[in-house]
Amino acid sequence: MAVEPTSQKSVALLAYLAAAPGPSSREELAALLWGPGRLANVRQALYTLRSLPGAEEWLDAGAATVNVLAVVDVVELTAAAREELPALAERLEGNEFMAGFGVRLPEP
Repeated sequence: MAVEPTSQKSVALLAYLAAAPGPSSREELAALLWGPGRLANVRQALYTLRSLPGAEEWLDAGAATVNVLAVVDVVELTAAAREELPALAERLEGNEFMAGFGVRLPEP
């Protein structure tokens, strides 16, 4: 399902969580997107994500870790070794990962 968060940081958080191989700690997310110790910002972004359609099904925001339960194109590309590439390309056609987001993440 298509979702459209209302802030760039919520988009960045969602994109990171969707591409991450597993749950991320709130501290890790804060350091990545806002700076160390900025947990209030993580809470605000998660509040925004929780308001999106179907969030109760795909957003797992626990007290310590956060995870997105979704199949994204990164997961599909990982499965390419087990599938024929033309069939995979056809399924992904027109679905650009992080379309319109640009490169706005802070320096590591």
